[in-house]
Amino acid sequence: MSADIKTNWSTIEESDSLNQPFLQEDGFVFAGRQFVLDCWNATHIDDLKIIEQALHSSATALDLKLLNMHIHKFTPTGRIAGVGIMANAQISINTWPQMHYAAIDIFIGANTNANQLLPVFKHAFHTEKIDINEQLRGRQFTDMTPAAVE
Repeated sequence: MSADIKTNWSTIEESDSLNQPFLQEDGFVFAGRQFVLDCWNATHIDDLKIIEQALHSSATALDLKLLNMHIHKFTPTGRIAGVGIMANAQISINTWPQMHYAAIDIFIGANTNANQLLPVFKHAFHTEKIDINEQLRGRQFTDMTPAAVE
């Protein structure tokens, strides 16, 4: 392992609300939802404090405790890569200021909709143009008997 890479290890006891099996919906069981947000015409995406506040506000909007955050700014482009880790979610942000574009990936292991995060990113990045794609992670049919899976 490279000496200049920092690794943090921690063990956290989960609350009963997080210690739950996969979610069930529309005949499927799944671990959580993955949302991919494309933010266009975005501003302030080269500002570390704005990115930090957006990650804090995201955790608040999801009613989850932010456990850890890592944000890095790259010169001379001003690009930022950051991640916020919550007990039942993570959010990563990568920005391209010269293109006024931010890519945001959100995994939520709870029955939550990313629409509650749209106001956070619209406000932080002063944009109305956000495209969302959603995928169910760990998706399987509800009936996991061998005959149903074949």
